[in-house]
Formats: sequence, C-alpha cells, structure tokens
Amino acid sequence: MRAIFPFVLALILLLPLSADAQFGPIVPEVCRTCACGFGGVLAIVQNVVNFMISISIIFATIIMVWAGGLYILSAANPESRSTANKMLLNAVIGILIVLSAWLIVDFVMKTLYNNGSEFGPWNSILLGGVGDSCVVAKPTSPLFSGNIIAVPGQGSGAGVGGDVVTSASASHQAGAAKLSAAGISISSSGNCADKRNARCTSLDGMKENTVDQAIAVKQACGCSVVVTGGTETGHAGGPTSHSAGYKIDLGVNTQLDAYIRSLTPSGARGSDSRYKDRCGNEYVRETSPNHWDITVSAGVCSPPK
Repeated sequence: MRAIFPFVLALILLLPLSADAQFGPIVPEVCRTCACGFGGVLAIVQNVVNFMISISIIFATIIMVWAGGLYILSAANPESRSTANKMLLNAVIGILIVLSAWLIVDFVMKTLYNNGSEFGPWNSILLGGVGDSCVVAKPTSPLFSGNIIAVPGQGSGAGVGGDVVTSASASHQAGAAKLSAAGISISSSGNCADKRNARCTSLDGMKENTVDQAIAVKQACGCSVVVTGGTETGHAGGPTSHSAGYKIDLGVNTQLDAYIRSLTPSGARGSDSRYKDRCGNEYVRETSPNHWDITVSAGVCSPPK
C-alpha cells in the first residue's frame, strides 16, 4: 500500500494542471484583457464550481482504486474487505450527493430563469451575455459646449477689470490648421512663418484665445479674413503684445471694416480709430500698411457684439 502513496501525491499536485487542460482556465479569457463585469464574475464562479466537482470525481475515482487494491489484498487481511466496502460506499454516496445537488440547483435555476423553455449543459445558466463579461467604460462628454465668453463688469476683461485672460499657446502648425479649417488664410510679404523674421507671419506662441477670436470675427461678419501679422519680430513689445501672443493683425476689406466699425467706439490711439467688443477686446485700425490690430486680452468673445 505504501507504494501507492507517491502516485496519489503526484496526482493531487497535478490536479490543477489537468483540470485546466480538461475544463479550461478558471478566469475566462475575456477577463484577462478587461475588468470583469457581472457576467464575467458569474463565469468565474461557474468555472470554480466545475473545477470543484471535477476534483470530487477524481478523488472518488482514487478512493475506488484504493478500495479495489484493498479487495485484492483481502485474502491476506480479512479486515481489508470490510474497509474496502465502506470506502466504496462512501465514494459512491459522496459523488451522488455532489452531482445531485448540482443537477437540482441547475434545474431550479433554469426553470425559474428561462421559464423551462431552454435546457442546455449543466450550469450554463450562470453565464451572462457577451456584453456583460467586461466592465465597459462609459463615453465621456464635456460639461458644456460652445465658447467661454468674458462678461463685461466681472473683472475678466482687460478693458473693464484690468485683468488679462490667459490661455495656452499654440504652435504655428496647429494655429494655421485651425484657421484654415475656419476658412481664414495667412499672408506675409516674405511668404514664410519664421517668427525671427519680420517679413514673415508666424503663429508660433500665439495664444489659443487670439486664434479663436479671429475665427469668431470671421464667423460673425461672414466676410473674408486674412491674417497678416502674428508673433514674428518687428512689433512693439508689452505684456499683451504680438510677441506675447495676445495680438493678431487682419488685412482690411470693405466688409470687415464695416463689421469692426459697428463695434463700440473706444476713442483713438493717436490717429488710429479704436473699437472694443462687448467683452473688452480691442480693435485698432492701423496704417503702414493698412490692417486691423486686434488685442485679445479679455478672452474669446463670440459673437463680438
């Protein structure tokens, strides 16, 4: 009998591997790539139940084999026959209890859940649908849509409360793509975008609010808009200057002139006419060459009036 013990021990150690090969892994494949949902958790419970039942069948088989060995040796030891009878009886009763409990619970679940209309493999009722196997991330949506508008009198506009509304800076490529998508072109005497060259028109380092305000003007007037000046060198300095990203120059045309002149007049800067939108951004008609100098220090104002 002692020779049987190493075999039994090896069989016990190999049970998880044999069960995995025979009945599949405990954790479903789908739950290895995503967080298990309700169906996935139930699938794991089902696999554990199947695994435990498989182990009980294997142990019952081992006990029966052991009892058979005792029967063989019963001629030399009469007490072995009685022990073998008890082992066989207990193994058979145990496996019947396990399988009966499994079958009864499965039958009741299928009867209540499927109204008795569908019967399949034991325990399959625990499986959820494919969509229940993983926890699916819900799509996110912004809290609101549209533009942020600075309201005069709330300290958010440079012409009202003295504060300057800041925003992130964009690269020339990103700013140019955004303007192009809105139907706004960029022009320079040097046909270039190097901010170190005064003959170029560069958007490198321009505030996103400044780019967005040019688009807001385009949408409001419904006219042609061409950017003729940005963050390139050659402009006057200051905290809200071209180089700081708060200014943008737009080429003049009849429709654009009429629209900007319909904004609120704000005196003059030298001989140049000055206007402000309802948020406090400043529009100055400059010469040499003729263009509109727009300072976007109060945030995006859409529509400007």
